[in-house]
Amino acid sequence: MKKIKITILALSVSLFGFSQQFYGAFSVGYGVGAPGEILGTNNTVDASGNSTATNNQGSFGAGLNLTLAPGYMFSENIGIELGANYLMGSEVDVTSFNVPTGSLTAVSKSTQLRLTPSIVISSGSEGVNVYGKAGVIVPISGSTTVNVTDNINPLSIEEYSVESKGDLSIGFTGAIGVSYGFSEKLSLFGEINGVNLRIRGKSQTITSYTVNGTDIIPLLEEYEKETVFVDELNANSNNFDYNLNSSSASAKEELVSSSNFNALTFNIGLKFRF
Repeated sequence: MKKIKITILALSVSLFGFSQQFYGAFSVGYGVGAPGEILGTNNTVDASGNSTATNNQGSFGAGLNLTLAPGYMFSENIGIELGANYLMGSEVDVTSFNVPTGSLTAVSKSTQLRLTPSIVISSGSEGVNVYGKAGVIVPISGSTTVNVTDNINPLSIEEYSVESKGDLSIGFTGAIGVSYGFSEKLSLFGEINGVNLRIRGKSQTITSYTVNGTDIIPLLEEYEKETVFVDELNANSNNFDYNLNSSSASAKEELVSSSNFNALTFNIGLKFRF
């Protein structure tokens, strides 16, 4: 009986040991902003004074994605993965206003470094393998910059950039994919990855401001250049609309909002098993 138990234990350890496996994956992909939401409006006024307006929909999560993901398979079918993803966002049209004398346009672009810990479920097939992943996505650094050009008045052309940074936010991510093994160590994979992520605003800074090519940043007070976002505005807030004793030497306080970074990304990459 003792020999039978030892034999079963040895066999179990042997099978489990063969199924365990570390791997590293690298992929590149492009994401479209889906599902989008209203980011701003496009307005046009013609020479006769007739106006048209349309909503501008999109997401700040669209763009090029680079992902490095070490992982560990506990068995042929179940594993974990810790991805590090870098988003180089595409330009996103936020709002525009067009009149016969000129226009105002606001265009944004985002960068983010995110962590994506996930659970991996795999078919464990040789050759062609189907898998799925589900986990969370946590941005750890990055910013969104909005570049504004206003030449509605041809005699006073204004150009400025506003950089926004977010507070700690957590979203969800999932993927389905197919891989093909060239050998026991190397495989090629393609996947569709979905991201559901909203980021709360933390602060906003005017980083550049010119009028007819002249830098006016040194002329701006701190209240005009810096904004911090809060959950409530009251008589103690540093906002002249709520507190007449606010300080122009300190950052302005505004109510917080969140931005849409949803995306549907198509990735292709290589996986190397150790």
